[in-house]
Amino acid sequence: MSKSFLYVGMYYDIFENRDIGIKDKKIGITTNPNNRENSLNATKGPIGYMFIKLYECEGEITADNIESIFHTLLEDRNTIGEWYKDEDEVILDSVSSVINNLKNLGVTIKEIDLGLDPNLSKVEKEQIQRAKSTKLKVIYKGQDISERFAVDTFIKVHKVIGEIVGWENMIKDGKYDIFNSVEEFHNNYPYFKRDNNGYHEVNGSILYSSFSNANKLKRINKLIEDFKIDDMTCTIDL
Repeated sequence: MSKSFLYVGMYYDIFENRDIGIKDKKIGITTNPNNRENSLNATKGPIGYMFIKLYECEGEITADNIESIFHTLLEDRNTIGEWYKDEDEVILDSVSSVINNLKNLGVTIKEIDLGLDPNLSKVEKEQIQRAKSTKLKVIYKGQDISERFAVDTFIKVHKVIGEIVGWENMIKDGKYDIFNSVEEFHNNYPYFKRDNNGYHEVNGSILYSSFSNANKLKRINKLIEDFKIDDMTCTIDL
């Protein structure tokens, strides 16, 4: 049986330590990953295109059906064609969850380790590493209080620490990107104003939650350090 591939792709800056401000992801299928990636990356410039996830499927029909699942699941995020907005960076979590569920149902899907390509640049390696399935792990008083998705763990930790130190101490001075209103949030992050993404309502306040898992980790550990929550630790599980 011929093989087809499901991919998740994105644009990135070819140079280090710059943010292009576009986090949209492309989900599609191809029978030739190398040709497809090259065709989408044909024009030389400071903005490149790359696959960050690649799954091998048995047959074009299987790949097409899986692609349809994602296009339906992410319909409200669609920007154009096969592109989906991902400012809150949850698409990769959703993809991994669906793929794992399909595997449990007996669908043959194999994830290709893109990081093994010896021709990758340093920036490309970093993007692929970031795309690997990660989970925030928070231990509080010896108990794992982590949720399934990193964003839910991020919100839960804020609630727990708020109960310990007082929520009013969490929101003062805007130090922890917690705002009193959506309007205040939009004034600080106008990019999200068009579609009301990037935040969650927590304890009557607006919490900016659109960080990568690595940044969520840093911010939780800063809360732990600043408020001296000695019986809480936060790490990332790969």
